[in-house]
Amino acid sequence: MSQATRFLVIEDDRDSREITALILRVEGYHVQVAENRDKALAMLLDMDVDVIVMDYMMPGTSAFSFCQQIREQSPKTRIILTTASNIAEARADFLNIVTFVRKPFTPEALISAIGR
Repeated sequence: MSQATRFLVIEDDRDSREITALILRVEGYHVQVAENRDKALAMLLDMDVDVIVMDYMMPGTSAFSFCQQIREQSPKTRIILTTASNIAEARADFLNIVTFVRKPFTPEALISAIGR
């Protein structure tokens, strides 16, 4: 993946959001952050991203509704779902989500997932 790849990190936990963004920035990626899916949707009206790294368990819009909206608006945007839940993996085929990262994850695990 090109170092010019644009990421959007969506995570409601501030520490997790900042750490995930830092991991990506250290690797040379351009990173924006949002603390919830509603804010992310608003941001996506004004910007294009190549990859979304998103927490599965967050209040508000469900991960699956959000992913459906992204697939309709921008079918080429890649989604990496971070989760500690087995439920998300069971429904992944429905949404065409190809990559999961188990929480808690190491920087190496996240970077490896980007390369898949």
